[in-house]
Amino acid sequence: MEEIVENSLVEERKQLMVSLFDDTTTISRAAYFLKPTLTTSIDHESQLPNPPLLSSTGPRKRPIKLDKSWLYPSKDWKTWVDYLRPKFESKWKEAGIFEAILVSTLRIEKDENLIMGIAEKWCPDTNTIIFPWAEATITLEDVMILGGYSVLGYSIPCSISEPRLYEIKQKLKSAKVEIGKSGNCSLKIWANKFMKSGSEIEHEAFLTYWIARFVFPVSRRVIKDCLFPLAIDLARGKLIALGPAVLASIYKDLRVLKEAIVASTIKFDNGETVLEVNVWSPICLVQMWAFERFPKLLAKPNTINLGDPRAALWNNVKLSEVENIRSILDSARETFRWRPYAAPTINWPFPKFYREKAEWLPVNSNLEEELYSYLFCLRPSDLVGIAYIEQYQPHRVAMQFGMDQDIPGHIVRCNENPEIAWKNYAGSRNETKLYIASCLFESGVTVRYLKWWKQSVSVKKREISRRRRRFRRTSKRAKRIGPVLVYINNKK
Repeated sequence: MEEIVENSLVEERKQLMVSLFDDTTTISRAAYFLKPTLTTSIDHESQLPNPPLLSSTGPRKRPIKLDKSWLYPSKDWKTWVDYLRPKFESKWKEAGIFEAILVSTLRIEKDENLIMGIAEKWCPDTNTIIFPWAEATITLEDVMILGGYSVLGYSIPCSISEPRLYEIKQKLKSAKVEIGKSGNCSLKIWANKFMKSGSEIEHEAFLTYWIARFVFPVSRRVIKDCLFPLAIDLARGKLIALGPAVLASIYKDLRVLKEAIVASTIKFDNGETVLEVNVWSPICLVQMWAFERFPKLLAKPNTINLGDPRAALWNNVKLSEVENIRSILDSARETFRWRPYAAPTINWPFPKFYREKAEWLPVNSNLEEELYSYLFCLRPSDLVGIAYIEQYQPHRVAMQFGMDQDIPGHIVRCNENPEIAWKNYAGSRNETKLYIASCLFESGVTVRYLKWWKQSVSVKKREISRRRRRFRRTSKRAKRIGPVLVYINNKK
């Protein structure tokens, strides 16, 4: 039996499968794969995709620290949210930001070792995390569920054309000039100006603050004019797809952290270098992603109240004392939770794309918005961020969506410019069917995938050994890494 639904993101075919947890027993069964998968034989080496880059660096103690870009919500911020919520909650829901605003009131305690442990295994070529046992990554599904961001809607606006809205933008700019110093206006001064002020533009000022502090904190805690068009659209309830832009920023920052780890390894042995790295994304989502999936981290979740966002499970939760993060990540083959959101959670309703019975659903105007959102989570695409584009490859981590894993095929990118990338992301691809996997289904991998993976690991282990020998012979200091500044302090 073999069935390929041409206008679907999922391919169904009979295949020789094996469990990722027990590779001693094979079974021939109907399997479900995210497209594209490798269409040629694994023995055809010229067509074999490049194996993912395994973590090649990482001293036991990393001479790296995140700068102060990890921002916690203040008591005043929570008060401001509560003050405006009764009046504007409906608008926040229309704009797809209601849960994201609630998440911004939570305190996710920073665990730098865990963030660096994930970044150490980041592969910039695939935008995935490479463990010894499989690939995984932060997906649009995670950004939707943990961050509360929409994957549907319009692209992030760069300008305002409507006269009435342009007037609001000018009022925001004038306020910024009035209260700012030397052309800059800090977030604190901005909040003091508008919080509970009753100003006609308080709502737009509130959303500007939220974007600058929690969504795209790219401006070193100052208000930037470029944020005003987005805040004005959101204040009107316009649905904006913040999810892909947020995920792109996380991918970019994980790349920066990986590069910093590589650079730090060069000088770690003699202890001369300490690197301080700026990140400009809601990197706390990476930490919550890990809490959800690695039970050996011993992060004890809260019991949440009805109506709370999923992220409230991790509000004020501290990681238990763990001696060796790397060991936990490397040994999680049998305990990794591929679909943590499929497990029952008190007071948290299942999304509609979690079902006991697998289904093929028609993609048409009757498809519910929540299910249509899930379609975007399954699509390979290019994510348009703030001045950058990142590749999204869910077919490399199909088990995170309850499906089987085969060798991933090559994706032709549409990233010539942001306009083309966005059109490819948001436009119709003529899908006629959406496959929803059963939340009870136990995913597996193809026998050829397991062979490919083991070959990849073997090759990369040899490459890692060569790199480490080369690092020991290198004495140059890293003073700047990509787009991020790295501060070096010499120990006396």
